[in-house]
Amino acid sequence: MSDLENWLRLWQDAVLSAFGGGRVRFLGIQGSRARGELWQFCLDTRPILGSLEPIAAQLTRGDIRESALTCAGAVYHGCVHARLHALDEAALGELMKTAFFALRAIHALKTGEALRTRAELAGRLDGVERDIALGTLPGTAEERAAALFNWSAAALRSL
Repeated sequence: MSDLENWLRLWQDAVLSAFGGGRVRFLGIQGSRARGELWQFCLDTRPILGSLEPIAAQLTRGDIRESALTCAGAVYHGCVHARLHALDEAALGELMKTAFFALRAIHALKTGEALRTRAELAGRLDGVERDIALGTLPGTAEERAAALFNWSAAALRSL
């Protein structure tokens, strides 16, 4: 059993002990850590107490590549869905956000730089990738979705 699984079991026991089993309806984790995207988790978590360095030190290029593949695949899937069904502007915004995460991981694979912000990443990119990093793809929603689709397909091929 992993350290996380041990911690979650201890956490669950502590919560149930403190609040009683009848009062607790749900416990869970979400986000990049729950999906197993440890690289994104370490990069995007601002420590308040303690350090994620013991986890970060164990990460490999394979973890970064997995993160890039997961994010680029999610963008590709979302763009296909948008082409088949009505395009939702809010969904397009989420695809742009996920594309940023993929671009950030791809950049880390190419350069070794683990950049945290859109501005940092955009400063090292150009063209459509810079626009994606900044969330400023030009055009109509359909044109932006098509650009994301083309970018994600190319990213998946390259990974």
